[in-house]
Amino acid sequence: MRGIVRAAAGAVGIGVAAFAGTGAFDDNTTRDESGAIVESGGLGAFQMQVGDCFNDPEDLTAELIASVEGVPCHQPHDNEVFAEFDVTYSTFPGQDEVYTDAWWRCYDHFERWVGNDWESSSLEISALTPSDASWAEGDREITCFVYDASLQKLTGTTRGSGL
Repeated sequence: MRGIVRAAAGAVGIGVAAFAGTGAFDDNTTRDESGAIVESGGLGAFQMQVGDCFNDPEDLTAELIASVEGVPCHQPHDNEVFAEFDVTYSTFPGQDEVYTDAWWRCYDHFERWVGNDWESSSLEISALTPSDASWAEGDREITCFVYDASLQKLTGTTRGSGL
């Protein structure tokens, strides 16, 4: 499992904790009228939107997360959300299958977002995925994000960047 810890391509996923309704999921970032984050703050895993930039959680070994620090994309940041979708399994297929499916589905969205194919890119793909516990609470969302393969901070959006 990848968790938030960076690993070789093909392994993905950060499980999302199943504590819907707790303060851990509050979004206290400040957004402008277009929905872009303009002031940093806690960004709940279920409040992330395509185009949101965020930093890694303090505990890089955590397999389950509830929120991260959302930041304006013009400021240095670790990651940027580039796609979201729901999985349609009738039952939880297991973490490995969810991670593999998420990675390939994120891969399918990557070139449209970045403007470059993943194989030529300096960016890596990862995803927030349902955990078995969050699945039981109705979580079906995959949130795809990119980060710099050399683990350097990104500044600005990766959308159309060709990175």
